[in-house]
Amino acid sequence: MIPKCKCGCKQKVNWNRKKKDWNTFVNHHNSRCFSEETKEILREYGFSKGHVTWNEGLTKETDERVAKYAKSISKHQKANYRKPWNKDLTKKDDVRIAKYAKKVSLTQIGRKATENQLKGLEIGRKWCKGLTKETDERVAKRGKQTSIALTRFFEKYPERHLVYLFQFNRKTDIEKIFEKALSENSIKTKYNYHVGRYWIDFGIPNKKIGFECDGEYWHRDKNRDMERDGILKDIFGWDIFRFTGNQIHNNVEGCMEQVRKIIKQ
Repeated sequence: MIPKCKCGCKQKVNWNRKKKDWNTFVNHHNSRCFSEETKEILREYGFSKGHVTWNEGLTKETDERVAKYAKSISKHQKANYRKPWNKDLTKKDDVRIAKYAKKVSLTQIGRKATENQLKGLEIGRKWCKGLTKETDERVAKRGKQTSIALTRFFEKYPERHLVYLFQFNRKTDIEKIFEKALSENSIKTKYNYHVGRYWIDFGIPNKKIGFECDGEYWHRDKNRDMERDGILKDIFGWDIFRFTGNQIHNNVEGCMEQVRKIIKQ
């Protein structure tokens, strides 16, 4: 027979697995049995219901019990984590997602936007008009967030980057001359090799050596190129060597001699 709460509410109590016995009270009903004096003290400290939690104001940094409990919860969540069935799937990959997407699309046909939605859309279009990241903190913050998100995305999916998509049709004249000279000298490289957030014109991955063909227009900012080369060297361990358009046009064989020396080092 299940015993009832001793506060007098006549509700049935739960079984306590740890104690292997029935609880004395229903949850939080023990405060009903406090004396008036105890209740008054609790009210002074802001506990109007008369119930005080043991971990009030404690964190895992200040209390070992809280840290232990947090660790056990983390382990339990990891052990029982289930990967969502539709993660990394698209409607092209899975029939179920395609079917659901079509169903959602059909529900939106002929549906007009509400007045509040239209107002929100207009506000969204106009709030940043005329503002730049130099003049407004919100624009600068959003620009930074977008930049970080795009960097992470293209690091994970480099094949979706515009540089990769158009690499076969957008080679410059000096890149074509340099590539032809490399093949004639039996030097194997990878064109537009992706490293971090950067693309190297001609890379040798196993030696971490990169060659850049610098046109006059796109490489006017020498400081920017130096900063880029420094990041590739310090973070990724790549050595970058640059050849100007004049060097490649006028003395491509001399460039190849330098390339051979660099590879042999």
